[in-house]
Amino acid sequence: MKIHSQAGFTLIELMVVIAIVGVLAAVAIPEYKRYQARARQTEARVMLAASYTALQTHYAEYGTYTSCLMRVGFEPVTGSQRWYTVGIDPTAATSSLCGPLGNERCNFTQHDAATGIGRPSSECAPGDGQTAFLANRSVGGSIPPESDLTSNAAAGIEESRVERAAFRVRAAGRISLAASGAVDRKDEWSIDHEKNLVNGTGGI
Repeated sequence: MKIHSQAGFTLIELMVVIAIVGVLAAVAIPEYKRYQARARQTEARVMLAASYTALQTHYAEYGTYTSCLMRVGFEPVTGSQRWYTVGIDPTAATSSLCGPLGNERCNFTQHDAATGIGRPSSECAPGDGQTAFLANRSVGGSIPPESDLTSNAAAGIEESRVERAAFRVRAAGRISLAASGAVDRKDEWSIDHEKNLVNGTGGI
């Protein structure tokens, strides 16, 4: 009569394997989430660079910047996933610091050559789809509204602005969780007329 031995894992061996898997998961999952967040940041850089090009082209032709991003050729990232709200907040968008003389509302794209007065047919309404474009995705919280395009001293990001010879376009998105995993945080960016690209969120 033959005796067949049954080889297998002992309980201790299984517990060791489970512990190893747990340690690997604890290291790999946060790293993967950070990788995802950094990949999403590419969207902010691309959109801000596109807004810079559109505004500089408009300035070269009309001698003034404008808050009407949609009408000067800027197109936000399209598709089902847009993580960042980008543009100029409504208050700055309607300031009276634009035009060839620096005394006309900034939500015009063209001005009369003689008087510098904005042409009604070139006026745009401040808001989503004109001077700003809202995100449609977020992680752990609400989609950043246009009001998030104002200043954030804690993040080192100045407010969006537009004037005859200067601008600052902002982008804000909720692309990752805070370190605790419980509270969401915004990733904030800006670009200005001198092409200074600033990110106010560290640790991603």
